[in-house]
Formats: sequence, structure tokens, C-alpha cells
Amino acid sequence: MQLFFKSKLLLLYVGSSLLGVLGITTPTLSAPKPLTPKTNLWGADDSKVSSTTESFTFESQGWTFQWDQALSQMRVLDTKSHKKLWESRPGRAFVMAQNADVSMSQWRGSFTWKQQQGLALCRNQTIDSMEWKEPQLTFAGALTGPHCNVRYHGAFTILSDKRVGLDVTVGDQGLPVGHQTKITEVFLNFSTQPQEKIFGFGSQFTYLDFKGRIIPVLSTEQGHLRGVQPYTFFLNRISPGAAGYWHTTYSSMAYFLTSDYRSLFLENTEMSFFDLTVADSIEIRLRSRNLRAQIVKAQTPLDAIEGYTEYAGRMPTPPRWLHEGAIVGKMGGSEKVRKLWQKLQDLGTPIAAFWLQDWVGLRITPFGTRLWWNWQLDHNLYPDWPHLVTDLKQKNIQVLGYVNPFLSDITGRRDSPRNLFAEAKALGYLVTKPDGTPYEIDSGGFTGTLVDLTHPAAFHWYKSVMKSELIGRGMKGWMADFGEALPFDAVTHSGLSGAALHNAYPVLWAKLNREVLEESGLIQDGTVFLRAGFTQSPRYAPMFWLGDQMTTWDQHDGIKSAVTGLLSSGLSGMSINHGDIGGLIAFRRKIVGIPLIDIYRTRELLLRWIELSAFTPFYRTHEGNSPEASIQIDSAPDLLEAFAKFAKIYKSIADYREILFKEASARGYPLVRHLWLHYPDDSEAAAIKDQWLLGPDILVAPILDPVTQRRRVYLPSGPWTHLWTGQTFDTQKFGPNPATGQWIEVAAPMGQPPVFYKPGSMVGERLTRTLQTQQQ
Repeated sequence: MQLFFKSKLLLLYVGSSLLGVLGITTPTLSAPKPLTPKTNLWGADDSKVSSTTESFTFESQGWTFQWDQALSQMRVLDTKSHKKLWESRPGRAFVMAQNADVSMSQWRGSFTWKQQQGLALCRNQTIDSMEWKEPQLTFAGALTGPHCNVRYHGAFTILSDKRVGLDVTVGDQGLPVGHQTKITEVFLNFSTQPQEKIFGFGSQFTYLDFKGRIIPVLSTEQGHLRGVQPYTFFLNRISPGAAGYWHTTYSSMAYFLTSDYRSLFLENTEMSFFDLTVADSIEIRLRSRNLRAQIVKAQTPLDAIEGYTEYAGRMPTPPRWLHEGAIVGKMGGSEKVRKLWQKLQDLGTPIAAFWLQDWVGLRITPFGTRLWWNWQLDHNLYPDWPHLVTDLKQKNIQVLGYVNPFLSDITGRRDSPRNLFAEAKALGYLVTKPDGTPYEIDSGGFTGTLVDLTHPAAFHWYKSVMKSELIGRGMKGWMADFGEALPFDAVTHSGLSGAALHNAYPVLWAKLNREVLEESGLIQDGTVFLRAGFTQSPRYAPMFWLGDQMTTWDQHDGIKSAVTGLLSSGLSGMSINHGDIGGLIAFRRKIVGIPLIDIYRTRELLLRWIELSAFTPFYRTHEGNSPEASIQIDSAPDLLEAFAKFAKIYKSIADYREILFKEASARGYPLVRHLWLHYPDDSEAAAIKDQWLLGPDILVAPILDPVTQRRRVYLPSGPWTHLWTGQTFDTQKFGPNPATGQWIEVAAPMGQPPVFYKPGSMVGERLTRTLQTQQQ
């Protein structure tokens, strides 16, 4: 959450106006650098590898390891298919190292960095020894270069029939003290094909194919006003990182999957960079002396995701009640909740839960309506809380809440029985600055301090708080917000630096929430949804949500970016994800009566977001950061009717979703699937980023632009039936290539987004019956 101070707003307004007068544009989305076969950013083009080891081939458990002395090349292959799963570049070093630093700055969970000049770059690799001992191939040697001479050792280890580990450690063993080289970073360089697309890296909002780019792997605030120029340009200069960049994301993962079904990920939590700017290589730069990676064997894209989630973890099947209807977000107290509930009941709207994030009370800030981070029930806002919870549960409607890992000092607020910040501070349970004081982080009008989740006693204490204050209040789940803000210079009980723990903190936060459910007997009947994540977050997170999108149509941070986020996260093992219906962030600001920024949720945007959300894992509303600034589902009768209509459509495919949820739990498959996952031989499908498959049988092509009544849709190979007209298109009849689909154009009036299903499918028949019932 970011904050515009009035003085900064004035600077932003003046600067924006000046750019407009000068006709200068400042696009956020940078074009990829031209791909060349020559050089990575950090200079591996002139690296060399040498060894006196003779060529060899070792085979075990379906894996083949080869060293080709003539080419000076290492390979890892699938023994059965002979497919190359990983290979170094001929004659080039695949392990390198350097001594360099990264200058890091932070602001409210936003992080920016600057590469410092490397003091030593060890580009040349010798391999002095290689030894095979089931199930491991070890190797060792030296890395040399200007001002650099250092030893290293590594190993390829068979972990399963789907995964091989690669561990490399760079150290100074064996050298006199005066000749030792300080090393801060390890590099891994290996081969890729020029035409290979590269997907993954977590919940990404701008691109799906990252070929030609450098990806920083760091969980951070996504940023707001991202891509809304010229505001982004000036906000990032006034408050670095506040508006974000194309790569900033809450859930960043050191993992990729290519269009050739090759996949690799890091076990490390330290910050890393994936350099994909070279046509024939991938280079990973890791802020550590020890690199731990895994190579995944796969015959299909879904195989690759299944292999990756063996390590990353798979998400449990959600309780059935959670997707039997809408999750309705409402703020403002008991009376407003009951009023909205009655309106929804009158329309027969299926409701799974009311999500009451303001159960802790509201505070008004310059950013908008915020919450008290003290995790105590606000009896003034909800004077009849027990009765409200009971009344809802009698209608099989659950209550969900909100919590995050921050605590705020509420000294002076007399209506709260506990000051959790004061308790945690006295017990030594808070993350601190190097001077030992609580690390208070500005959050826009107030501060919060993270609970030290590396402290076993603090971890246990915070679980007890959540059990008593959330579950004890009758809640079946909650939004577990934040998790990406641990400062790099923070001090924790573990003794590890904030830099080493930063990406691990979201995983600890997910683990804590999971244990609260398990220890309370709610793992089968409760839920938690998180936005921040890292590589092993799916092991603990019951589900994710996309975070804070703008209430706009744009591709950088609006409705289009939400679709990109669903697709990229699904490719990255986050199998169960969803977003806020209508987006979250609205900015309506004036100075002396002159509109400065006027971004808000419109009627049309809300309706189109309602449509697309019915075909995602969960159908959940959010009133936004400034509820009064945006259209709500009950702002007009026809809006409420549209919401009820699509809630019924959403409920009608609960049986189908249940199958997909179980598949996600068993194999890691995402519910929202990129077309390429089921049509890997279709190059057209691989390039599409504004359509998806809900499982294998439903195709969704949402309307993502205003004033749009028609759209082109790509139907992959096979027959597809249009939901609203019943017309069937058999794409196999359009061309001789059975792997190729067809572009068509269909009408898409409001209330009828382009949705198709496979003829004869169970879910198609159920959808058809639902529409027939609605028309009676």
C-alpha cells in the first residue's frame, strides 16, 4: 500500500503536466534487448572451461550424465528419450563467481537496487576431477580471472525419477590466506535454444515469455500506478519503487519452464537474477557462495509442473463450501453487511462467505480506508458480532477476516483490550533494526513492525493470537496479507541477515497460517489466501490471490494484468489463485479543485470483471481502498443482478471445479491454464496471453477493453461449443494440421463474455442447464 503526500502530489502534477506539454512519454514496459549469441550482461561471452577428464557417460534411474571432452561440454539427458534436459555451452564455463555488491534501498515494502562494480570476476573454469558414485556425479576445480583464483566443488544428484539436484559451492579451500578471493556471488551458465520461450518466475503481471529480459527474483510490493504514465515515471523518482516496475511482484519464484519442456529452479532464497538476454544461453546470478538448483524431467508442460511441485509443494483441496457461491467483501459494520445480505438473498444469490476485513476497525489515511493492525474485534463497528456470525452460519454462510504479519502500536486507543505491539516488543518478538529497536515500517499514515517469524516463541505466540482472535471469533478463514516487506538490514532471532531471509519470510508466513488451520482442526474446512510468496509457498498456502490491481483496463496494472498474473502463476506452481473483482486501487485527488488523478472503478469495468471471475477458482469481491470512489456491486439494481447471475453460473460448475481442485492437490496442475499446457504443439496457442482454459474443458476469452461488443478468439484444435448461442466450431476442419486451431470472431455483449466448452463434457451440459433455468 502506497501513500501520496500532498507535497509529492503537487510535484507529480507539475511534472506530469510538463511532460505532457513537451510531448514526452515514459513507457514502463521496456522492450527486450536484441537477442545475440554473444554476451550476457555479466560477461560470460569470453569465459572458458577446460579439463583433462576423458569423455564419459553414466546412466542411472532414467538419467544420463555426459562429459564431452572434445566439445568441453556437460550434459544431463533423459535416458529413455535422449532429450537434453540441461547442457553447458560448448567450451564455455558453466560455473563462475565474482566479488561484487548490490546497493539496496527500501520503502514500504518496495525495493530498488543498483549493481556495484565487480572487484573480481572469475570467468574461467577448470575441472580437475569428476567421479561417479551412485546416485551422484561430483566435480571440482578452480575458477580464475582478473584478481581471482578460487576453488569450487559441485555435484549432480538424482533425487527422483523427475528431478536431479545441482549443488555448487565456491570457496577458498587449499589456497594460502594471502591468495584467497572474497566471493559474494555464484553464476550458473547453460544452453538454451534461440527460439525457446521461457515462462514462469511466479506471479508475473506484464509478460509471459521472458526471453530477452533480465528477471530479478525478489518478493516485493508490486507497485501502484504502474504503467499509468506519466505518473509512474515521477512517482518512482519521488519515492523509489512506489509505482513498481514491469518485473515487481509479491510472489517471485526462482523457477522457469521453457517451450521445449525444460525446467530448472533454485532452492536458494537469496536474491538472484536470471539473464535471458542471450539467444543461446541462460545465466543465473545468485547472491550466495552456494548455489542449489534442481533440473526437472518432463515429456509435456504439465509433466514439468508436476515435477516442480514435487519440491515446491501442492495446495490442498479447498472445502466445498468455499466455492459453492460468492465470497462477498464488505466493510462498514454489521448494519451494512445485513443490508447487502438481504439484497443478495432477494435475488437468490449463492453466497459462500462474507469477507469482513474491517473486523478490527477502520482508520482513514491519505491513501484511503485502512485497518487497525492490532487484530482485536472492533465492538463499535460490529456490536452484534456473535449474532451476525450465528445468523450467517444458519444459512450456511461463513465469515472470513483479515490479518497480516505486522503489528502497530495503538497506544492511546482506549477501545482495545490488548496492545499486541507492546506485548511483542516486551517479549522480544519483533524484527529489529541493527540498534535493537523495533523496525517500524511506514505504511502510509501509520507504521507497522513485522513479527519475527524466525523466533520459535514468537511464531508460537502469533499462532495463539490468531487462534483466539480469528478462529475464536467464529471465522473459517482470512486474507493473510503482506509478507514481502522484510528489510535487508533487519535483525532477526535466527542470526541470519534480512537479505538472506527476505524471500524466505513469505514462506514462513504461509507456514504459520497453515499451522493455525491444522492445529485448530480446520485444514479440511477452513482457508487462508495469501498474496506474497516464494518458491515453496505452495507447500503451505491453501490459496493465493493476485494482490492489488488498479481499477483500470490497462495491461500494466489493471484488468489485463490480472489475467497475465493468473496465467503466469499457474505456470509457476501456484495452482489455486484468484483476484479482486473490480480491482482494488482507486486514486481520485484534486488540488484547489483541479483533478490531479482520477482513476476509479467504472460500471463497465466492474461488469466485465464480474464476468471473467466466474470462471476462476474463486468469485470474491473487494470494495477497494476507497469504497466511496468506486462503483460497488450494489450501487445499482442491474449491477447486483449481474453479480447474482454470474454467481449462479459460478456455483453451477462447482462439481467440475472440485475435480480440478483435486487434480491440483494431487499433481500441481493449475485451475486457470495457459492454452499451451494442453496444446504444446500449437505455436499460436503458446503466444496467447488474454485467454485461458479452466481445466481442459472450458475456454474463456474475457472482454478486457471498454466499449467492446465483439472479440477475436483463438480456438485450439478440436470442436468447441459457444456457451451463449450453442453454436459448435470444429477447428479441425479448418486446416490440414491437427495441432493448429482457428481464429474466429464472436459477439460479446455485456453479460455474454466469449466462453466455450467441449461438446459432450459434463461441465458444458451443466452450464447449458443453468442458462436455460435463468431464462425461464
